[in-house]
Amino acid sequence: MPEVLRIALRLLGLVLLVLGAVCLVLLIKPGPQAVAEAMGAACAHNSGLGPSEQCTWWDAASLLWSGVWVSLIVGAVLRVVTRPRGRGPLTIDLRRRRQR
Repeated sequence: MPEVLRIALRLLGLVLLVLGAVCLVLLIKPGPQAVAEAMGAACAHNSGLGPSEQCTWWDAASLLWSGVWVSLIVGAVLRVVTRPRGRGPLTIDLRRRRQR
């Protein structure tokens, strides 16, 4: 993998980790009701073809909760996979014990 691509993916992983933390804070500090009010009338509760309605606190909470887990998992995987050569995860080598 080219070094520039590795660094870009690593930065993307960091941004996703920060985004997950921001979603988690938004769930707690202003709360889902304030986020739903900020989202406004952008939610469609039927097939999506009809008129948009005011977002409920449940819409905001589910969106934020999904944002937390998706961005934390993808960000952590990107950070681990794109580590520099020689800086992989720490492991214990048990091969010497098996050779008896």
